[in-house]
Amino acid sequence: MDKFKFGLFDIFVYTLPGFIVLVSLYFLCLDIDLTIVGIIQKSMNTLDKLSFNSFLLVFVCSYILGLVLDYFGYNYFNLVGKRIWKKALKGKEKSLSKMENKYVLVRHFSKENFIYLELWNASRGMSFNLSLAFIILGLSILIKIIEFSYFNSDWIIAIIGCIIFSFVMLRRAVTYHKWSHNTLEKTVDKLKLK
Repeated sequence: MDKFKFGLFDIFVYTLPGFIVLVSLYFLCLDIDLTIVGIIQKSMNTLDKLSFNSFLLVFVCSYILGLVLDYFGYNYFNLVGKRIWKKALKGKEKSLSKMENKYVLVRHFSKENFIYLELWNASRGMSFNLSLAFIILGLSILIKIIEFSYFNSDWIIAIIGCIIFSFVMLRRAVTYHKWSHNTLEKTVDKLKLK
C-alpha cells in the first residue's frame, strides 16, 4: 500500500472525465425548471450543504466512473477517432500495447524519453475520456430537453458546445497518439535498440 500513488495523472485522466459523467447523471436526475440559472442555483444550494465526506464520496465516485469510462473511451478512440483521422494516423494505427518490446527497450535504456512517452499516453487517455464524457453530457442535456419539451437556445448551444469539445478532445487524442508513436520509434532508431 505504501507504493500506491494518486497524482495528477489520476485526476486528469480518470477523475475529471468521471466527474463530468457524474454531473451528467446528476443532471438526468434533476426535476427542476430547465433554465441554466435554475440549475446553477440548485447546484450551488446542494454544494453548500455537502460535508467533507460527501466531497470525498463524489471524488471516489468520479474516479471509479473515470476508470470505467477509460475502457469505453479507448474503444471509442479506436472506432471513431482512428477512422475520422485515418490519413493523419497513416502508419501509426497500431496500438502501443502491440509494440511492447520497443516500449520495454525505451523504458530500460532511455528513461527521459520514456517519461515523454508516458506523458503522451496520459494526455491521450485524458483526451479520449474527456471526448466521451462530453458526448455523455450532451446526450443527457438532449434527453432532458426532450423529456420536458423545453427547446431553448441556451441548451442547444450547450449541446453544440459539447459536440465541439468532444470533437476537439478526440482530435487531441489523435495528436498525442502520433507523438507517442514518434517518440517510441525515434528513440528506438536513434539508440539502435532493435
